[in-house]
Amino acid sequence: MKNVLIVAVLLGATTIADGREPILVPQETLAMAYSADYAPTPAGETASIQPVPAGTVVPGTVICDSCDNPGIELYNCVKVIQARKIAPCAVPKIVSVPNPCYDPCKPCCEPKCVFVQICVPPCACEDVICRKGGDRMIFSYGKYAVKVTARGDTLVVNYDH
Repeated sequence: MKNVLIVAVLLGATTIADGREPILVPQETLAMAYSADYAPTPAGETASIQPVPAGTVVPGTVICDSCDNPGIELYNCVKVIQARKIAPCAVPKIVSVPNPCYDPCKPCCEPKCVFVQICVPPCACEDVICRKGGDRMIFSYGKYAVKVTARGDTLVVNYDH
């Protein structure tokens, strides 16, 4: 009798569980394209910016804040990932990083450094860290960071917070 009662309770519990409505799970959201629609406002008078000679810059140097200097040629093979993690009210900066195509056996053919534009918080308090034998530059701004990594002849700009 006890066994029959246990079987009846178990069957009743399973039929109640089967009769319930299914739990609705939110569907995956598709990746949205992120575009930062902002324009930095000048804080005051700025000095005129002169072209930077290519041979005098070391990797990790911040060249200028949001300049439109025709003397600086930006590296064109750049991939940006995690752009949604760009700091709010970010301003563009041009920084120098090691050239991924540089060959030390042919030093006269390629420049050692190339210039990349990154978007950073408006404060000017970056810590520059060089990792992986110069293949990765990290521009740290406290809560936010920008990693520029060489992968083949492509520079990958990764925003992190």
